[in-house]
Amino acid sequence: ELVGVVWIGYDDQNKPLPYGSYGGTYPARIWRQIMSQALAGVPVKNFPRPAGIVTATVDSKSGLLPGPNTPPEHQVTDYFAEGTVPTEVDNTHVLVDICPVSGLLAGEYCPERVTQVRVQLPYNVPEFVEDYNERVPPKTCDLHTAPTVTPLLPPGEEEPPVEPPDGGKEQEEKEQGEKEPEEKDTLERRPPDRQQRRRILPQLPVENGLPAPVPEST
Repeated sequence: ELVGVVWIGYDDQNKPLPYGSYGGTYPARIWRQIMSQALAGVPVKNFPRPAGIVTATVDSKSGLLPGPNTPPEHQVTDYFAEGTVPTEVDNTHVLVDICPVSGLLAGEYCPERVTQVRVQLPYNVPEFVEDYNERVPPKTCDLHTAPTVTPLLPPGEEEPPVEPPDGGKEQEEKEQGEKEPEEKDTLERRPPDRQQRRRILPQLPVENGLPAPVPEST
């Protein structure tokens, strides 16, 4: 069997590595390049489990047994030497109220809040860490700093009506302007007087029930 380990860093431990130089980047690339060539043509097989090694499901964030708030995606199966399986239950997954607008801890005046399971550890991490958004926010919402709810009135009292700036004159003028065309319309559609519609026909002489011929004028 062949085992390979890659470590990068400085002899002076106080000297930081360049940004992004963690295990999953440069060391992993070096390890893959070396092991791919060293094991070329060797069939893939699993390591036989030695005696005294057991498996157990634990919380991936704390390494303890899953607790009541541990989500399924944070439960992993790991190997332990017999007698070293954790006996304590996870306490890093906690319920917190989050402001959905700011994404921070809900403050006293946040009008809405969402209860979520977050990871609470005794240290903070920078925002580029992969599980940063799964952790309890380090700050409280600073967008809602004053109450936004209208105070309740005492029983029996009503909120006074809001007076328009111009005393309501503009609204009255608008209503009158809307009524005038209606009255004008009514006058235009009024039928003419019956006397105006009556036609005066000449009375012709009647003979034997029939109108007599009208004499020609000379």
